[in-house]
Amino acid sequence: MLSRCGGAWRSPGLRRKGPWPRCSAGARAGLRCGRVTVPPCRRRGNARTNPFRISWLSMTDPLLLAGLLCSRLCHDLVGPVGAVVNGVELLTDVDGGPDEEELRDQSIALVGESANELSARLRLFRLAFGAAADGSIVSHDEIAEVLLPVMQGRRIAATIDGAREGLDRAKARIGLLMALIGADCLPRGGRLNLSFGPGRNVVVTSAGDRCVLPAAHAAVFGGDDAGIEPRTAPVVYALGLAAQDGGSLTCAAREGTVELRLA
Repeated sequence: MLSRCGGAWRSPGLRRKGPWPRCSAGARAGLRCGRVTVPPCRRRGNARTNPFRISWLSMTDPLLLAGLLCSRLCHDLVGPVGAVVNGVELLTDVDGGPDEEELRDQSIALVGESANELSARLRLFRLAFGAAADGSIVSHDEIAEVLLPVMQGRRIAATIDGAREGLDRAKARIGLLMALIGADCLPRGGRLNLSFGPGRNVVVTSAGDRCVLPAAHAAVFGGDDAGIEPRTAPVVYALGLAAQDGGSLTCAAREGTVELRLA
């Protein structure tokens, strides 16, 4: 199990034989530090092999992860779907009389608003949770188009930096997953910035009133299986994708601010 070190939860998903290295903060606290230096990959012909085994996903049953993702998606979609159903039911109760014109207009507005919200969430989830074809490129406008409406519905003012010339779909996917995790830290709304840097670098910064990393999320970042639940499915998935690519996803929580960093 990994521990909190230097104010950040680190879980690169690495297994290593022998003692774990300690950083100064971890040594003073008597804790193992999850910040591990990975030696350069060795080449075997055209293949690149890493002496460490990247295996975060192997820590979680793939069927369990699939179930968690399905539960999370259904939870996030049932709200707007239910609103559409309620709006249609209201329309069926309207007999067309002049006194019910206002009710009819309100019902139509409810159906339209809920349908737009449902469409926005589906487009975001398709890009964040779907498969990423090799070599496919996602534009900055496409990322903004799927992310900003969903964040607005959660009273979050989101901004996106970088990716002006487009970026690899796999990098866009993990960036959007990180944005969803960052949004979970803003139960009362706030500000969120998604910044795409060079290479695999992605940073998500959440800030606002009562901005806090949920306890279950912190547990998963710390390597504790007790935190694995539908709500934390994006965290488990993002950590697995980061480890699979040879990177690490870390989280640093301070008063009023939570920062996620992929490197």
